[in-house]
Amino acid sequence: MNKILYEAISAQGEKVTSFIECDSNANALKKLKEEGYSDIKLHGDALISTEKEYLDGKTAQEVAQIAKYELAIRLQGSKLSRHLIRVFETDRRLLSCFLLLFILGFFTPYYGLSIFVLFSFISYVFRAIRKYKIPDAYQDALKAHALGDHQLFFKSKRFLQQHVSKPLINLDLDGRAATIYASDGRIDEAVALLEKWRDYTETNSPGMLESRLASVYHKTENFKKVIDLRTLAYEKSNHNQTYALDLAMVEVRYGDHHKAEQLLAGIRLEELQTIGLPFYNWILGLLEYKKNSHLAEATLSSALSSMLLTRTDKPASWIVLAHCIGEYAMYAESEQSKKRSEELLSKYWKVLRVHGEKAMVVNLREKYPALKLA
Repeated sequence: MNKILYEAISAQGEKVTSFIECDSNANALKKLKEEGYSDIKLHGDALISTEKEYLDGKTAQEVAQIAKYELAIRLQGSKLSRHLIRVFETDRRLLSCFLLLFILGFFTPYYGLSIFVLFSFISYVFRAIRKYKIPDAYQDALKAHALGDHQLFFKSKRFLQQHVSKPLINLDLDGRAATIYASDGRIDEAVALLEKWRDYTETNSPGMLESRLASVYHKTENFKKVIDLRTLAYEKSNHNQTYALDLAMVEVRYGDHHKAEQLLAGIRLEELQTIGLPFYNWILGLLEYKKNSHLAEATLSSALSSMLLTRTDKPASWIVLAHCIGEYAMYAESEQSKKRSEELLSKYWKVLRVHGEKAMVVNLREKYPALKLA
């Protein structure tokens, strides 16, 4: 069964960061509440999480350390210093042996032993740094995809698929590659690349394949197909709340905003992973624009601020963030909002130019001529 990362306050008033085994976010919340936890924040979705076999056999203290490490990566990004600290925490016994043998050699006539141990330790550190290249290469792939550097993306993708066996990462890489093929007009090749994952997704993450295919057809601007695939993903996932949010987003943008409103009204916010909350508020803002509400601009501005607080340094978020910035800039009416839009467009235009819809890109160039958007 899959495990998801969470934060909560225990019945004793202590802050807890750990993992919970569950088949859905709803059951995770129910179980945690039954155990006396409150102020629960879910940092994952059971539908797209993994079993995390590396937690098996770990003590509660070790699991908590791993959870804090993974949460730091999610919130602050991957850093070499954090990676090395985690490696050293994992291999405490080995490090103790290094230290003991070094001291033994240093304070005895066996000086050669100290030199051997020192070089062994240096080799150990370099191997740890080399392992860091894997998450580093993944970030490179995400950045390259967002910025439209296809050559670097496929180079990073080849390296990762040689060294990483995790299905979800390889599926993500294939999904991104498929959007590149689709943007080049190679839609059949894009679909075929993802179809090879059908058996895996049907068994492990129902609806995920349809969700990724929706991203592929979005590149062709076949918005009816996008809505149909998002609807299918929602149904196959047994009405997963993340997929409900995705469906509401495409309905308000390209389909029936009344359906979007109905979906949004039924979303159980507690079950959403924390990164989904700003997008819930974003859809509210888009719905207010459909109703010509005077609150629309303020609602979008607040939602965008929440996104910018947590997602600007995460390449995986740049595409969706850039799209929201483009929408915000299109809807901006007040001088303050237009000024903010200009600042954000200058930062995210490279991403929006590659992944934005053609009409949006053209309209933004016309609305903000002073920016000279290439």
